Amino acid sequence: QAMFATAVYTGARKGELVGLRAEDVDLERGLIRLARSYDGPTKSAKPRTAPIPPDYHQTRSLLRIK
Repeated sequence: QAMFATAVYTGARKGELVGLRAEDVDLERGLIRLARSYDGPTKSAKPRTAPIPPDYHQTRSLLRIK
């Protein structure tokens, strides 16, 4: 559920979600950096950012990102 919600809110692809790391989440700026896929660079080979949705704190805890 958490990965699906994050994908819907951010537009992230499956590989980008699997490649997501804790340091990619910037709570102060309210952004998620999508910089890699599970097996290398993103599809476009360019990092991108997505805003953190208002209820992401719940999603973040479900993903166990600290």
